[in-house]
Amino acid sequence: MTTQKDPWEDRQLSLFGDDEPDNGETQVYENEEAALDELMDRRAEAAVHEEDVDPAPWTSPVPEAAGEVFPVPEEAEPSAAVKNESSGIVKSEAGKRHLSPRILRRAALAFLASKKPDGLAVGVYIPALHAPADAVSFSLSGGVASETRLALASSAPSRLAMSAAKRDRLDRLIREQEALKASLEETIRETEPNLNASLFAETAEWEYEKSGNPRYHRCLRKLEKLRYERQYSGKLERLLAEKTADELYLILPEGADHSTVPPEWGIVRLSPDLALYEVRSATKTGSDSEMRASLATAAAVAARENVLFANGIRFEDGSPVLTPVPRRRKASK
Repeated sequence: MTTQKDPWEDRQLSLFGDDEPDNGETQVYENEEAALDELMDRRAEAAVHEEDVDPAPWTSPVPEAAGEVFPVPEEAEPSAAVKNESSGIVKSEAGKRHLSPRILRRAALAFLASKKPDGLAVGVYIPALHAPADAVSFSLSGGVASETRLALASSAPSRLAMSAAKRDRLDRLIREQEALKASLEETIRETEPNLNASLFAETAEWEYEKSGNPRYHRCLRKLEKLRYERQYSGKLERLLAEKTADELYLILPEGADHSTVPPEWGIVRLSPDLALYEVRSATKTGSDSEMRASLATAAAVAARENVLFANGIRFEDGSPVLTPVPRRRKASK
């Protein structure tokens, strides 16, 4: 009998992968949180090996030597300013700690969970990025996805967004080409009146695309290229242009500069005591129903492996095998 291969085996990295020696024992984690953290780290490493490009900053660990790890303040209690801030969404009693990439990824999931969605998942593959997003959530209405959210976590947002200098340069070039286009259209109206498709001057409908002016067509091509570069140069800009989700959020550690982040993105900061604050709300991107359904389906696929692992199920040669359920930490009294 031929065993059918699991279609997601190559795409979804398993904690029980073939690259690890199988000694007949089941690995037991201290708690479910530790197991899921390891799963996310391995998915991030797999994404780096699959793509022949630089790894996505929000899934790649940041070297401590590079100075990207934010120090923990000396005081044990949050400052009065943090305590009195009314916009806090998620608070933790765990105390202050280093805001590592792993903690930022967990914060992305916690923030989306605070929106009370019907479904959410981590490590959701996004075609526009050729890499997984840190967290995705969706809400249902009448059995269909009615609202979607996507969150990325990063301690260096400048690596995800287009630089301010490049954005200003492209905006200037686009304005220049638009001014040239308007000037050339005025010339076409004078030299090629036959392109007016209307019988009345007051309701003129000019077919500029049929003009024989070569400068006008060169201007259109250049303007199209500049607009495309403006929309797709940065990862954040690309997700906006594709309207990947209705709301897009960036999770940043306290003190990170977000001046390069497009204004349509929501900004959420994570303080050293693990409190989340929504600094800026996200602007609705106008994602359509097809894109919402696609993202919700991708979230369900990404959650598949976590569900199997949490229930002690793994695949061997395409067949499910029941293993001991990972231990959970006892709730403190």
